[in-house]
Amino acid sequence: MLLSGRLGQPVAVALADLLPQVSVRVREHPDSDDVGWAQAYTGFMWPQVPGPVAFEWVHAMGAGVDDFVDHSSQIGLLTRTIGGMPERMGTFVLALLLDHAHHLTAYAEAQRRRQWRPLGPAPLPSRAVVLGTGQIASGIARALGLHGVHVTGVNRSGRLASDFDTVYPWRDIDAALDGCQVLISALPASPATKGIISDTVLGSLRETQFINVGRGSTVDLSALQSALTRGSVVQADLDVFEVEPLEAASWLWAHPQVRITPHVGALSTVDDVVEAIATTFAELARGVRPPLHVDLEGEG
Repeated sequence: MLLSGRLGQPVAVALADLLPQVSVRVREHPDSDDVGWAQAYTGFMWPQVPGPVAFEWVHAMGAGVDDFVDHSSQIGLLTRTIGGMPERMGTFVLALLLDHAHHLTAYAEAQRRRQWRPLGPAPLPSRAVVLGTGQIASGIARALGLHGVHVTGVNRSGRLASDFDTVYPWRDIDAALDGCQVLISALPASPATKGIISDTVLGSLRETQFINVGRGSTVDLSALQSALTRGSVVQADLDVFEVEPLEAASWLWAHPQVRITPHVGALSTVDDVVEAIATTFAELARGVRPPLHVDLEGEG
């Protein structure tokens, strides 16, 4: 197994104890010899090497697999890491809502200006809409539901999903957004979701907080800028961007109603990755299709 990325070395150390029968090679920048040697690969990004690349098994160290789906013909089996990320993402989104409700960012600015400005706390929103109903989105719904927030999910089919109070199909997005106080996107990147959070969606909002913890390519930034200008979106919390790191020239950095975080909503841990790899390895050895497998046709 070939490993790369920021977690490559610690994951390799842990796997040496758990799966001593597996030969492991760690490379920050794999070359053609490395990918030719490996039957399996794990990392956050597809290895950039010249010539043909193919693996029997690829494991994504994160929950997102958008960097791998373009290489579906070169992958026998694709699995992903979930672990504790749904809970961490739920806590992250809740923290953003609490910050907004208790004016913590405003107090930090007031402190910088040496101003004493008490502000009355606002209640948490009574209704939130989450775009996506997968495992990460469900973690968000659980966290908000524990604090009395009614959570509506939106997915392609409208199929019911646990942890959500109601679920709408995307074709009924207008109905789903009626009365929405906070809109949270946990959508993956795909051709179908590129720019899907458009003026049609953002224009339906009324003084809404918008949070994106899915993928940056899903948001039409021109539509978001217009929504902020007219007040349909009053606060945009963005953790993900189409190009990362976000370019210094982006208008997002200086906008007073935009808060930027550097894709840290639910970071993978070594334990998450090791458990996912070890569990998948055991299931493959038994001839069982792993629950963490990714349907490449469905993702593409």
